[in-house]
Amino acid sequence: MDSVVRAKRELRLAMRARALPAPGSVARVEAGLAAAGSVASLPAFERAETIALFASIGREIATRPLFERARAADKRTLFPRIVRDAHGPSAHIELAPIDAWDEFVIGELGVPSPPPGARTYTLDEVGLVVVPGLAFDAAGGRLGRGGGFYDRLLGRDPVPFTCGLAYAAQLVDEVPMAAWDVRVRAVATERGCVIAAGAQAIGDRCGEESGRA
Repeated sequence: MDSVVRAKRELRLAMRARALPAPGSVARVEAGLAAAGSVASLPAFERAETIALFASIGREIATRPLFERARAADKRTLFPRIVRDAHGPSAHIELAPIDAWDEFVIGELGVPSPPPGARTYTLDEVGLVVVPGLAFDAAGGRLGRGGGFYDRLLGRDPVPFTCGLAYAAQLVDEVPMAAWDVRVRAVATERGCVIAAGAQAIGDRCGEESGRA
């Protein structure tokens, strides 16, 4: 287990040092537009009436284009809100709606979040969850920031279709995974999308760029 922890730490350092488009740059917006098309090529996107997204921060790929595409398709769009547990120091993610980009408030850890009081939705009400990460691999392995929020959220049943969203430069050969880490079923980038091993058996496919992100 210590070896997995060390490997994750080393990969996080390497990914944070990797050159990615700067916040507010044209390249970041263009990549976000292309990645939105990659997500929209998934049958899970077309089928879903409700989609869980995330508001990108720092050097994460821009997610506003995907939000706008989902809203234009008349889909309900949910975003994570970090909530401190009533007893103890731990916290968890809950999902609440955002209908317009200017509705965000700055929540826990400085993350744009739905405002307090907005009703929450359970995973069985969601058709697609779009997941952030520092790195992904072709088997659906995901390296997060270390808080474990998405692993706890997606470790419940039932789990909807999950798709990582990142730059193609964030795809690596292998993400070190612990027993409790949750894999995604696809990874979408500005170059297309990759279906994780085993997902094609249940008929989940991307568009023409499938498998070549």
